[in-house]
Amino acid sequence: MSTVYRAWGRSNGIGAAARRPGGRRPAEEAAVAGDAEGGDAEGGDERVSLTTLLLGLDAVPARRPVAAHVISLTDDPNVSAAGLAGVLGADAPLTARLMRLANSAYYGLSGRVRTVPFAVTAVGFSTVRSLAVVAAAGLDDVDALPPGFWQRSTATAVTAGELARRFGLPAPDTFCLGLLALVGQALLNQHDPEYARLLTAASGRAGLLEAERARYGMGHTQVSSAALAAWSFPVEMPQVLRAVDEPPTGVVAPAAVCVRLSLEIGERLTNPEHEPVPLERLSRGRIDDEDMAPLLPRLAQAAADLEEAVTA
Repeated sequence: MSTVYRAWGRSNGIGAAARRPGGRRPAEEAAVAGDAEGGDAEGGDERVSLTTLLLGLDAVPARRPVAAHVISLTDDPNVSAAGLAGVLGADAPLTARLMRLANSAYYGLSGRVRTVPFAVTAVGFSTVRSLAVVAAAGLDDVDALPPGFWQRSTATAVTAGELARRFGLPAPDTFCLGLLALVGQALLNQHDPEYARLLTAASGRAGLLEAERARYGMGHTQVSSAALAAWSFPVEMPQVLRAVDEPPTGVVAPAAVCVRLSLEIGERLTNPEHEPVPLERLSRGRIDDEDMAPLLPRLAQAAADLEEAVTA
């Protein structure tokens, strides 16, 4: 288990008791949890069943077997970078995306990463796993994604990586959490033809979450959490995502606050019509708008570079 997951576990009081119960496949368990949290959805004539949505993730191994294998291997402490690179080599598009990312300006190694093992070492296992999830879930097909998905996701990711150390979190793992925080939007878009309309019509993140809860019984961050649980990510990671949309006044782990801030800043960087929410309120006084203002141009450029690497 990575350092960041242990840190989140201590912050949340999560330990050995928070283990997956036996008897269900991961997607089945996540679907049950999602239904329990979401309740009955109201509003809208073409509501998507979250149970059906999450159970559909069990088709991932057949759709992209190498990506599914990589997802399982990255949680094995005995797997080396060379071993993981050997498996990646069987999926040419996934390998190409990894090489582009490792050579992107974000990692500061442009043109110097020439082998797959070096690329795995440069970006880290958690990032490799996130890229495999992107491939396995079909998120590499830009035409199947909601408008602006990768703009928002990469902006959230680079911001999470930047803020991680201020919250005592390792940057690589927190970056990956930011990259996957919006995966629920992509999954809802794949299963509901009306989702793109709902997304564009919403007034800000709070308005979008309200509209999603009315239509599906839960917001996209909760769908992201359930999806990561279905993909057998360490239990602390989906638990952090579930806490992101908790009221700012409640007791929330630092990782959830970090992602919450990153989502807000990601909206500021990508949506000119976004009405800013004060960062001081979202972070409970740890970070304010004056702190972040000088960093925004650099974060915007890093997000653009990362988006090009991921989607090219």
